[in-house]
Amino acid sequence: MRQIRGTITDFIAQRQICIFCQRPLTQVLTNSIGHPDQRILPDLYVTLKDQRFQFRLKYDGDWTSFDVSATIHLDDNRFSYYYNSSPTTCNGMEIINTFIGMKPCIELLCDNQECKMHYTVQSDSLQIDPNTYVRPISPWLESFLLNDWYVCNLQDLTETFIYSHSHPNTSAIQCPRLHFEDYSREKLFNRISTIVNFS
Repeated sequence: MRQIRGTITDFIAQRQICIFCQRPLTQVLTNSIGHPDQRILPDLYVTLKDQRFQFRLKYDGDWTSFDVSATIHLDDNRFSYYYNSSPTTCNGMEIINTFIGMKPCIELLCDNQECKMHYTVQSDSLQIDPNTYVRPISPWLESFLLNDWYVCNLQDLTETFIYSHSHPNTSAIQCPRLHFEDYSREKLFNRISTIVNFS
């Protein structure tokens, strides 16, 4: 996958279909790695609707509290919010910093139940500038599940990592980076099976 930095729309345009089943990918704003069947429950899990991610952001802390409805607009790549209740002791930067602190990202995932590959592309963490624009993002993780093996490529690394799905605490098998789209489905599966069997 190409490492292009750009808007959320640019990121979504880089991969629109699953490389295995050719079905459209679902666009999600979340803050947890991996497919919903495999994740620790995220604080955020919002699907794209009408070119917007809309969600509630509520925080009760020692020094500040707020309850807002927030939106990321893809048409202008901006973060906005309005208060659901009167703010007590909070300003706009505290809301933005709380959101950024959640390590939110955009995830493109195949939720086709017949595919079973759980193909996912995840962006790096979203950052919001002082003018409420979302800073440029790029792909951070590309992954899929093959039988018991979670296969992933991380941005800027020259290796592919293969983890046991049923034994997540075991060390990953590493091999020279596999560019998934350069292989047919059968050749990619055979290549991974060979790597796993001889490791």
